[in-house]
Amino acid sequence: MRAGSRITFITLLALLCLAAPPARADKGDFTTSLTLGATALTYGLTTHTLTTVADTLPVSEFIGAGYFPPDRRRSALNRQFTEAGTVPTPPPPSRFTIFALLPQVSYTFAKPFFASLVAFVPFRFGGVDQVGFGVQGVIGAAFPIAKDLWLSVAIEVPLVLVPVETIAVTPLVGLAYRI
Repeated sequence: MRAGSRITFITLLALLCLAAPPARADKGDFTTSLTLGATALTYGLTTHTLTTVADTLPVSEFIGAGYFPPDRRRSALNRQFTEAGTVPTPPPPSRFTIFALLPQVSYTFAKPFFASLVAFVPFRFGGVDQVGFGVQGVIGAAFPIAKDLWLSVAIEVPLVLVPVETIAVTPLVGLAYRI
């Protein structure tokens, strides 16, 4: 896709999202979601190195379920699978780089906008089986596109503390369905 086409697509998507009525989830609603993300930037806090999509493109898939106990709040659990879309130098031991569980709490502060605090608990990290820990902040918006179906766009800032110390920026796009 050419740069001009990308800018046009992003502009049209933003206008569509701004024109859509706000999403609404009610107390007691359960949702299931599928979200995709690609880490745009990663900074090694101890190595002082910056990795961008020019170096590697890790693509993540998040599959999860959520519950809305009271209005404006949500509890959820996602599973994250990350694969190295392009192989960095040096290559990881496996292209399947991350498997993690992500318990989270979210708050809709101004419909359709939300903020989430997420615990990052990987059981596979860096292409090898190793346990780690981190936290993530997410801010985004969810827009209805059909009955019981929402499109969400968000920015995630993961701070990994173990086994390495990194901070990153990951744009996300996903679908959520009320079940």
